[in-house]
Amino acid sequence: MKSINDFKYPTQISMEKLLKSGNKHKISNACFDNNITKISNKLAKQHLDSNIEIIHVAIYFDLLFKAYLKNKFNVNDMEDEFKKKLKYNSPLHILNLWCSYYEGYENKQGSFIHTLNKYIKQNKNIFVYFDLHDYLIDDESFKKTGKLTYSIHSTCCLIYPDKNNKYNAYYFNSHGEALKSEVAHGYNKYVTRKRYKNIKLNKPLDFYVFDHLFKYINKYNETYHPNSIMINYDSTQHYNYDGPNLQEGDKFGICFVFPFLFYVNLISNFRIKFTYKLGNKEFKFTSFCKLMKNNHIDKIIKIVMCNYNKTLRILFVNPFRFTENNIDLLISDTIQKEGTKYTKYLYSLILDFTTQSCFI
Repeated sequence: MKSINDFKYPTQISMEKLLKSGNKHKISNACFDNNITKISNKLAKQHLDSNIEIIHVAIYFDLLFKAYLKNKFNVNDMEDEFKKKLKYNSPLHILNLWCSYYEGYENKQGSFIHTLNKYIKQNKNIFVYFDLHDYLIDDESFKKTGKLTYSIHSTCCLIYPDKNNKYNAYYFNSHGEALKSEVAHGYNKYVTRKRYKNIKLNKPLDFYVFDHLFKYINKYNETYHPNSIMINYDSTQHYNYDGPNLQEGDKFGICFVFPFLFYVNLISNFRIKFTYKLGNKEFKFTSFCKLMKNNHIDKIIKIVMCNYNKTLRILFVNPFRFTENNIDLLISDTIQKEGTKYTKYLYSLILDFTTQSCFI
């Protein structure tokens, strides 16, 4: 089996043809037990030293906000529900999600909370793929057909014990800093085929939903499983990737690529030093296991994503001693300028890696 970083840039094929090939192999499938999660599980079994388990969760935003609006005129008042005793008829139970996971190589389905509790008791590192259904109105489709349809967005979360043996959740959406924009402080709720209602939120959409999700998990366990370990999470940068927008130049919507690239590199370099090669020089970074234990997940993501472009590697090594904010701006600018070239390379890596004979 070739490493994902062994594959070269595809010079003799267009992005459109790559996408057709990817669709044929269903690499962007959001169903449970899809090729990405199957391969992720196989890799976990090959890298037992990483102690990682795979979970796949779907969140239906339309259903979530429908349940909230049924109980609260202002969805920002839902915070009050977490202060109350959790009863059987609480609107918060919409966050009691279903998931897909693996026992050996066999796919299973069950309660997300119960699966998390099982793995946390075993002191596992847990990699969760999230597919966010009804996430954004598909503007391109709306312009063409005049009918409202939603797009699905793929993100992920690493849930792990740090060096103090406290469980933290780190959320990774490849749009990074763009999640904090003014536009992101709301949700466009489907009303009719041609009309939607914008629901204003007191924090960015992703942070609003995931803050509620982990509060609910802790509240549920406090109520029904009082001996369970709580998971630390809030909407600050300590628990969320807010770095450069890695999809700045993406015109094709390849969001699913970024969680998988993060995962493959994390598990492949878990206990070894990750190396950048620039000319005749090599730059080695602390093992991802150590970075994770010290809660530097943002650094792991940047090391991984900057590895696929020479300019980005130079920026990350930072020989000119720029400030971190300046580096992030330069990384964003570089990704935007690279446009489809960067996008095409990342997509081809996933396609080439997942279609190796050992995975088919």
